[in-house]
Amino acid sequence: MRNALVIHTSLSGLGGAEKVSSAIIESLKKMNYYVKLYTMEPTNWKQLINVFNIEPKTLPHEYYNLLPFHIRKFTIYTRLIASKIMESKIKRGYDIVINTHGDALPIATDIVYMHFPGFAAMEYYPHKHRSTGSIINKIYLAGYDFLRRHLTPSFENSTILCNSSFSRAVIKLKLNIDAQVVYPPIDIEFFGKAYFRKKGSEPYNIVSIGRFSPEKNYEFIVEIAKRLRDLKFFIIGSIGNPKNKSYFLKILGLKHKYSLSNLILVPNASHRKLLEILTYSRVLLHTMKYEHFGMAIAEGMVAGLVPVIHRSGGAYYDIIKRDKYGYSYRTIDEAIEKIWEALENYPRIYGKIHDYASKEFGREEFHIRFKKILDSITNQDIIV
Repeated sequence: MRNALVIHTSLSGLGGAEKVSSAIIESLKKMNYYVKLYTMEPTNWKQLINVFNIEPKTLPHEYYNLLPFHIRKFTIYTRLIASKIMESKIKRGYDIVINTHGDALPIATDIVYMHFPGFAAMEYYPHKHRSTGSIINKIYLAGYDFLRRHLTPSFENSTILCNSSFSRAVIKLKLNIDAQVVYPPIDIEFFGKAYFRKKGSEPYNIVSIGRFSPEKNYEFIVEIAKRLRDLKFFIIGSIGNPKNKSYFLKILGLKHKYSLSNLILVPNASHRKLLEILTYSRVLLHTMKYEHFGMAIAEGMVAGLVPVIHRSGGAYYDIIKRDKYGYSYRTIDEAIEKIWEALENYPRIYGKIHDYASKEFGREEFHIRFKKILDSITNQDIIV
């Protein structure tokens, strides 16, 4: 049995990056690797199993954490320091080493899954760096410039994977490296339950899924809900830290300010509640701009919802294929127009959208693609 090491900053985020890390571990085990995981902080395995809806048998054989306690907030500098310590420990005794957190954990390994270049975030997501003019923020962001200059030569010897053609284009632009696209895997079995309960005559409900965080742009949903008061809007989002809670309270305040009884906020929804809302809804509204990929969109499509998204990023080019499997908008007026189109056309197209997403973004498709890349690196034909 060959040995594989997977490194990730932390699995506590329970987001798309962590789902990819989990899926890679599962794929390696399918290929008969003995898998070890190395993170910066401890992992709450019970929580991860529950949130990701995965089997304990898919977890790594062994796992280690650099620190015995949890870190309140990861910064570029804590990652830089931790990466140097990790680097000194991982280079011996492994047939393959995989970094599943990209430049967020700047270690060049055999395979690097780079979700999106962190040093490009200020350009594409300025809301995360509103105080860019301050001296403190300029000093902090200098770390990203350091990464950009020093990662390029080290990553040239790694096989770079990414989550969408949008991310691939940015990686090429910023690092001059050709990445290979491997779409993040969706839990087809779980989200498909909502689809198979549908009858095609569901209520005119609109759902948004994603953590309560400013980049999700939920203020836009508030504005739409103000203009479409006869329609019901659900925002299903996780609250995992004080920043999430603060943003949730902001959106809740707007709901009360404008007396939006048609806007329902559902924080930290249970699996049962999530499936219930998806079953009795027609449209998945995603308001984040320049989304790297957008797992929530693909999940909603598998559940049988028609996506209406901002016309940008991987969500537009890779998931709905430039309006082939959904609708896109630029302005609020266009968004409202597309929502109505999606609601009216839902009985005719929701089955096609489910079939497409289930085939394109399933865990088995992820495993096949990842295995092919790993085989090309190891030059060994592994029988699964």
